[in-house]
Amino acid sequence: MKYLRWTLFCCTLLGFSGWWILHKPKSPVDDLPPIQFTSLQLHFKQQGAGKALAAQVRQWPEVSAASFNDVSGLLVVVHTHALPQTELIQRVAAKAQQKASIKVFEASGPQCPVPAEFLYRLPVYLLWFGIATGAFTLMLFYRLRHA
Repeated sequence: MKYLRWTLFCCTLLGFSGWWILHKPKSPVDDLPPIQFTSLQLHFKQQGAGKALAAQVRQWPEVSAASFNDVSGLLVVVHTHALPQTELIQRVAAKAQQKASIKVFEASGPQCPVPAEFLYRLPVYLLWFGIATGAFTLMLFYRLRHA
C-alpha cells in the first residue's frame, strides 16, 4: 500500500508538472483578430503589374500583408476573417480586371499519427490526470491515517 501511495503521488506530480510545462500563458497576441492566408493564381502580361496589385491590396484595412511572385503568378494575401475569401477574390478580380482563382496546394509527405485535437488538449488532460490522481492519493493517505 505504501508503494501505491508513492506511485500515485509521483503520478500526481508528473501530471501537474506536465500541465505546467505545456500550458500556454496569456499572450498579448491572443487579443489580435484571427488571420488567414489566401493564395490566388493570377497571370499578368506586363512585368510589375502583379507587384502593383499587391501594393494596392496592402492598403485595404482588413489586409495585413500581400505579396506577388512574378515567376509563379501567385498573389498571397494575409487578411483577417472580417474579409471573407469570396469577397477577397471578387475585389482582387475587379482590381486585376481578370479572373482570380484560389491556388490549392496538395498535401505531401508523411502526416503526424497523433490527431492535432489531442495535442491541443494535452495540457488539459494532464491537469485533470493530476487532479484525479491527487484526489485519489489524498483519499488513500486520509483513509490509512484514520483507519
